[in-house]
Amino acid sequence: GTGQLALRGEFPNKDGLLLPGMYVRVTVAQGQDPAAILVPQRAVQRGSDGLAHVLVLDEQGVVQSQSVSTGAMYGSEWHITEGLKENARVLVGGLAAAVPGTKVQIRAAEAAKDTAATAKK
Repeated sequence: GTGQLALRGEFPNKDGLLLPGMYVRVTVAQGQDPAAILVPQRAVQRGSDGLAHVLVLDEQGVVQSQSVSTGAMYGSEWHITEGLKENARVLVGGLAAAVPGTKVQIRAAEAAKDTAATAKK
């Protein structure tokens, strides 16, 4: 898809700048959901049953598997529609070694940037 769509519309043209048959470029802003939770695409995994889940850290720093429902993709992030709370600590790196029930320690903010992302609105 090119993102192009043929439409017919009516526009106020009091200055006569638009003539019949002219082409115009229109940008339409999509609706925004300020409460949307977005997570990096690589954080969402699909089980053998096809259901989506993410690995999160609980309050004690233990890895837990959390079932989620995904909506649309926005750039490289999934919109999580169900199953994840704001500010959940989502693992986005080292997923092959992360096993639910394992205690994880985040050493520094820079290290955490590569291995865990906070679900954001």
